[in-house]
Amino acid sequence: MHADMSLLGVDYTSQVRQVNECAVKPIISITSLAQIPKVYPKGTMFLLDLDDTLIDHRVMIGSKFWRKYLLTQTTQEKHDLLTLFVSKHYPTRAIEGQVTTHFVENHQQAGHPVFGYTARELNAWYYTPYSDTAALTKRQLQQAGIDFTKTVCSDNWNYLKNVPGFSENIFYITTDTKGEYIISPMLQNAPCLPIKVVFVDDRGDHAETVGLALASLGIDYEVYVYEGGSVQFDSAIADIQLYYLWTHSQVLSDDEAREVLSKLSDKDTSKYLQEVIAQINTIDDCF
Repeated sequence: MHADMSLLGVDYTSQVRQVNECAVKPIISITSLAQIPKVYPKGTMFLLDLDDTLIDHRVMIGSKFWRKYLLTQTTQEKHDLLTLFVSKHYPTRAIEGQVTTHFVENHQQAGHPVFGYTARELNAWYYTPYSDTAALTKRQLQQAGIDFTKTVCSDNWNYLKNVPGFSENIFYITTDTKGEYIISPMLQNAPCLPIKVVFVDDRGDHAETVGLALASLGIDYEVYVYEGGSVQFDSAIADIQLYYLWTHSQVLSDDEAREVLSKLSDKDTSKYLQEVIAQINTIDDCF
């Protein structure tokens, strides 16, 4: 991420420190989007994280636990290439199925501005230059049955088309934290502020910065940390899934990978991971 720490002429950290503690609301932990109220006042804005909040790959490979595991096994550059490769070839799902898709659709149909709000960047995949993030994201959301272009915004939000990082009703944030982006550039030139913001993310650090930013602007808000969809990560299953995807263009479920593992006399699967790591070297290898 690239950040301009001077926000509206005031340092972000200094600004949020001045927030009245009474204005900062507690972060709410949930395991299902169904725990969020169904009715909100007109003018409420929804900012919804994508990865591990709305969508995932339904298997070990591609999960946030797998991404962390990769960083212990290889370089940041190879991590970026491997995660992009998997994102392009493994199908995505709405984490809670219709609970997820109906949550988005119902608030869109109620006339609320419902936006995606992601740490993905339009011109990079993590730290690797990549210009096709928006198209990949749109395809993944379509696979999951989520369409942010169905959000109908009032004229008050027409200015968003000129906000850096905004594309087809998804904010690809351009600052170090999601809270900074809300202050500037997202709301810097807004003709009016939302009456309320509902923010949902699987990461507590993002939730904290967003809550502080909204409180500093005097905007009523609810911030939720989503803890649903977690699985017990097994690196051996993920190693086999990656190997079969790379060598056979075959997408294995967790159960299919377990069956392959059960037939191996040598259960050390790290050699399969290292074989793929050695062979993937450029963005072109991800296609």
